[in-house]
Amino acid sequence: MSNVTVLIVDDQRLIREGISSLLGIQEGVEVVGTAVNGQEAITLAQKQR
Repeated sequence: MSNVTVLIVDDQRLIREGISSLLGIQEGVEVVGTAVNGQEAITLAQKQR
């Protein structure tokens, strides 16, 4: 199985944490971060490159 890199973006902290926890235990999925909004997501994505 190939790895999938994921950046989770949502304004609700509990949603971000829940999705991160669920995806974090999945084989082949790497959660590289979470962001509150689109601007923060873009900044984090640029740092991941």
